[in-house]
Amino acid sequence: MLQHEIIPEKLSGLDLSEGLNRVTGNAELYKKLLLSFYLDNQEKPLQIQQALLAEDYNAARHLAHSVKGVSGNISANRLSAAASNLEIQLNQESRQNLPELLDQFTAAMDEVINSLAFLARIKRSEVTSTSDDSPINWGAVAENIQELATLLDEFDLNAEPSFHNLKNQLPQQQYQQAMHKLDKAITNLEFDLAAETLHKLADTLNINIL
Repeated sequence: MLQHEIIPEKLSGLDLSEGLNRVTGNAELYKKLLLSFYLDNQEKPLQIQQALLAEDYNAARHLAHSVKGVSGNISANRLSAAASNLEIQLNQESRQNLPELLDQFTAAMDEVINSLAFLARIKRSEVTSTSDDSPINWGAVAENIQELATLLDEFDLNAEPSFHNLKNQLPQQQYQQAMHKLDKAITNLEFDLAAETLHKLADTLNINIL
């Protein structure tokens, strides 16, 4: 598959060329990182505003620092710079420029999120057009969920290929949020969190894990 078929040639707020270079040209991986950022960071401006209203400047600074790092990793450079400026201001006793910097941060975040929403719509369209009407083999799904649950309980690294099998069995849109949480937890080797997420998914599907 051609690179431009995986990621658009341009997304506002992102240096796509630099971002691809960060992952040695792996467009599939870069798209995965972009969609993960989209899912995880949409509420960050609101969370920072809430922390500031509560005068919890440490929490606000931690959130800004987090965004600075992850936005830099995907080459959302304007957003990373705005988060850095906000973090610096929150480290100072005098915060007279805070409203202006918060507005700049929010505008930069909105730009990136709106761009990634476009990318997410493309992804949803691909899933819907190819998979939403496909029949589900519930017996195979139940077997795979049981296998994955066992692997997670044993902290077995074979949980990753087992997860991808399950993801392919449940490509429908209504399962994508659970799949994203599972993927992230397994990638980070947070097997307890992955097991908890899997059990919730199994409950939703009325599948009993032995």
